[in-house]
Amino acid sequence: MAPAGDNKKFSGRSLRLLGAAAVIALAVGAFAAGVGTTGIADMGAESLAGWLYFAGGLFVFGGLDLGTPTGGPQSARIALWIAYFLAPAITTTVIAETMMKMVRPELLARRQLRQHVILIGSSNTANAYVDAIRDLEPGRIIVQLDHSPGQVAHFEEWDAKHAMQRMRGDVRLPETLDAARLAQAYRVIFFTDDDLINLECGWTTLARQPGLPVAAHVTDLALLRPVNRLIRNQRHKTDSSPTPLVFSTHRLGALHLYEQHLHPYFESTSYQDVVVIAGFGHYSQTILELLCAMAADELEQILIVDPAAAHLLRQLRSDVDIGQVSIATIDGELDDARTWIEVREQLADQSATPLFLLNSSDETANLKAAMQLRSLALESKIFLSCFHHSAFAESMSTELNAEIVATEKLLATALRDHYEALTSVYTGR
Repeated sequence: MAPAGDNKKFSGRSLRLLGAAAVIALAVGAFAAGVGTTGIADMGAESLAGWLYFAGGLFVFGGLDLGTPTGGPQSARIALWIAYFLAPAITTTVIAETMMKMVRPELLARRQLRQHVILIGSSNTANAYVDAIRDLEPGRIIVQLDHSPGQVAHFEEWDAKHAMQRMRGDVRLPETLDAARLAQAYRVIFFTDDDLINLECGWTTLARQPGLPVAAHVTDLALLRPVNRLIRNQRHKTDSSPTPLVFSTHRLGALHLYEQHLHPYFESTSYQDVVVIAGFGHYSQTILELLCAMAADELEQILIVDPAAAHLLRQLRSDVDIGQVSIATIDGELDDARTWIEVREQLADQSATPLFLLNSSDETANLKAAMQLRSLALESKIFLSCFHHSAFAESMSTELNAEIVATEKLLATALRDHYEALTSVYTGR
C-alpha cells in the first residue's frame, strides 16, 4: 500500500494532467466541429497542429488572444467556453503551488505536523532510535532535526515514504522547536553529540511544555551519575518541576553486550577470565564499569589498551567507583604492531585464554587490531565491534576468527524498550 503522502501527491498531479488533457480535447474538438472565434473566424481551415497550438495557448492567455467562440454547433461552442475557463484555473494552481515551494517550503511541511515525534540528532545511534520508533509506530510522523549552531530553522524536502520531515537549525533557539511545532508534538528526544545541550534543552523544553514526554541522551559517565541523582532528588519533592527522562545508549548497549555475549562466555570458562578492552571511549568505560559491578568474581584482570589509556582510567576513577578489580593499562595506538607485542608480553604469565573487546569508535582500527593479534598467533577470543552488521564485516570476522558484535543490533531492542518507557513515564499526556 502506498503511503498517504504519495497518494495525495499522485492524486493532485493526476488531476492536473487529466484537466490539461480535457482542455486540449474540448478545444480541438470544438475547432474540428466548425467553431471559430472572433479573432480567427476561419479556424476550421487550420491544420491539427494549428488547433493544438491555439489550444495550448489557452493555458497562457485563457482565450483572450482568440476572442469569443462563434459559429458551429452550440454544444461545441459550450465545450470551447469550458476550455477557456478550465485552462487558466489549472495554470493558476500550478503557479500557486510552485510559488509556495519557492517562497515558504516550510509551510507545506508544517501543515502535516500533528502528534509527531521530534528527534534532535543525526548520529548513527540517533538514526537507530528513528528505526526503533518506526518499528513500534510505523505511521508516526518523525521530525529529525540536525542541530546546526547559529542556523535558523530550515525544512528539507518532506519524505513521504517514511513519514519523515528532516530539518536543520540551532536547537538552543526557541524558534527552532517552534518551527517544528513543539506545542503539537507527541514526544521529544534530544540526541545531539553534546550532552550539555541535550540536558539544557531537555529542561528548557519541559519548562515550556510541562506535560510533554521529553528524553535527553548523555554519554559521559561523570555527568550521567550526578544528573540521575538530581532527578531522583527532584522527583521526591512534590513541588518540583518535571524532569526529562535521561538515558545513555552506551549503558543500554553495554548491558545487552554483557547479557548476550560476555556473561555466557564467562559461564563457559572454568577459570577467572582476563579481558582486554581496546579503545577506551565512553562506551568502553561504561563496559568497564558494568564488568566491575556485575562480573568482578569472574575476572582475574582487565587490561585497557588506548593511546591515552592511563590518563582515561585515572579520570574515570576520579569520577566513578569501579571497585577493586585488577586493572592495568597500555598506552598505544591500536594499529601499531608494537602495542600488541607489549600486550602479548603483559599476558605472558596468564594461563587463561584472554578475551579481547575491540571497541574503538574507529571500526578500521578495530579491524587492524584484530589483524595484528592474529599475526602474533596469540590464542584469544575476539569480539570485534562495529555499528552496522555487513557482509564485508562478516567475511572479515570469519577470516580473523573473530565474533562480530554490531552495536546497532544490540541497541535495537533496548531503544524500542526505551521509547515505550518514555511513553509510560508520562501518563498525563
